[in-house]
Amino acid sequence: MRQALFDLLRIKAMNPHFKSQRDFKEKLDFSLGKINTLINEAIELDYMRTPGYDLTPKALEFLEKFKVDNAIILAAGINAQDTTTNYRYPKGMYEINSVPLVERQIQQLNEVGIYDITIVVGYAKESFEYLVSKYNIDLEYNDQFSHGNNILSLKCVANKLKNSYVLDSDIFMPINLFSIYELNSWCATVKSNDATNAWILKVGSHDKVENILYGGNKGNIMTGPVFINSAFSAKLVEDMNQDLIAKSSRYLFWEEIFINRIKEYELYARFFTAEKILEFESLSEVQKYDTSYLQSLNDEIKSIISTSVEWDVSSIRNIELLKRGVTNETYSFIINEEKYCIRIPRGRSESLVSYSRENSVYEAMKDSNLNDDVIFLDLDKGYKISRYIEGEMHEITLTEKINTLKKAHQRNIEVKESFDLMSGIRNLRKLCVRRDAIMYRDYKEVNKNIVLISNLLKGINRPAVICHGDPVEGNYIKLQDGSIVMIDWEYAGIADPLLDVAMLAVFEPRSSKEIDDILTLYLERNANNEEQAVFYSYVALCGFFWALWSQYEQSLGENFGMYSIYQYQYARSYSEKALDALKKLG
Repeated sequence: MRQALFDLLRIKAMNPHFKSQRDFKEKLDFSLGKINTLINEAIELDYMRTPGYDLTPKALEFLEKFKVDNAIILAAGINAQDTTTNYRYPKGMYEINSVPLVERQIQQLNEVGIYDITIVVGYAKESFEYLVSKYNIDLEYNDQFSHGNNILSLKCVANKLKNSYVLDSDIFMPINLFSIYELNSWCATVKSNDATNAWILKVGSHDKVENILYGGNKGNIMTGPVFINSAFSAKLVEDMNQDLIAKSSRYLFWEEIFINRIKEYELYARFFTAEKILEFESLSEVQKYDTSYLQSLNDEIKSIISTSVEWDVSSIRNIELLKRGVTNETYSFIINEEKYCIRIPRGRSESLVSYSRENSVYEAMKDSNLNDDVIFLDLDKGYKISRYIEGEMHEITLTEKINTLKKAHQRNIEVKESFDLMSGIRNLRKLCVRRDAIMYRDYKEVNKNIVLISNLLKGINRPAVICHGDPVEGNYIKLQDGSIVMIDWEYAGIADPLLDVAMLAVFEPRSSKEIDDILTLYLERNANNEEQAVFYSYVALCGFFWALWSQYEQSLGENFGMYSIYQYQYARSYSEKALDALKKLG
């Protein structure tokens, strides 16, 4: 079947209310004369009936053979091309009109009836977790994301490739280009009149791709969505497995699998104008496109700064997002040729955060070389302005994090305030009740165990040192000399150092062995019975705290996907382990 006739049928199937030729013209880039010819052809082939141009059972049966099965979104890579910041941010999480790029793709896929969606994640995978419960999508983790290119991401979902869209997470399409029905495998292309290092398509009759070359002066470049049918997918997986026998192939883009064998594949070009497919390489590009976002952000940050320090805010420039956590956003900006950072609390973490306590910690640690240099800290709202630190945030090993944490614990820094996790849990329980938050079925049993653990811990004399309280990904920065500092000490206070280690451990899902290994790594030896019992207790308490916090935030309209679930799993399983271990202590 010709593509034009297929387009007519699928447009009708997706828009059954279309009753006139002018209705079809809204979706098809055809003249009314051509639409009339196509409709007559469809009627002659018993695909349409008049009046109303309704599809016949024959047409619906035909289209069903070409129904899209699923969509794969590749979002595992490090945003290495965004040189505007050293605290790199997943490009799929860049926002246009307050919606992340990857989330907009999901919405557009859902609009046409595609709900089987898998996102392959790796770098900053936590950023994508909220999408699981919000859209019922799947996340597939590529644990090799930093050791190769996106061919390794596609390898993770090879068993899911059928009639599939394959998408990069950083693509923005103002108009929905997806369809529930696709006739042939195709790749999107836009025309470039400038020199480019992109792949350039050489197209033959019926828009079939005959060759793909790397770079050139101008031409039709490959960008945006790709659709591959089941036959294409089967061959792609076979060729990918063959390619990956060679270790060097792990550095290929997935598209190179078929590009290097293009004569063996049936692939067609789908032509679009440049404004219909946009690919953003940096946050600054997003901000240039979405001017409303940039203006609103500038106004907010300038307003905060103007009420905090005596600076001429009119000279502030280059405001850029550095990191987004579950409770804070941090931006960099330049004023008077000096670069600074501003932290803006976004969550409602008052259950444990104390900014006055954080201020005391910074005062006590000002000569320790372990923390950021704070210029201003709002003791009420938590706004913090500090000097920008040139360094790397996401290429820090677990061992380096633990060693940095240990250095802080060993500094004998004295502050009056304690880090009381159980107090935070009590506050969160009250907030959850007040908001009628949805709780887990066995919550009462787990809560009973947590209270019992807390009481048993009071009978154990443990060392107390300065603890960071939130020693997780994003709060470490490796400097150019290899040393590491820790930022954002709003949870800090005096506590058992093993509580800090437990906070680090529960940041992401880990096996029992991985949890034990973290304790061994910190102690540099095997834990004794007391240390193991106490550590298990803290893992349970930390998991319970963050599970309660997630449910409270959910009651306020926020969503953190699987985060709440695996935190609650820590609370449930480790409360039982801790009680067993504590009882053995006598």
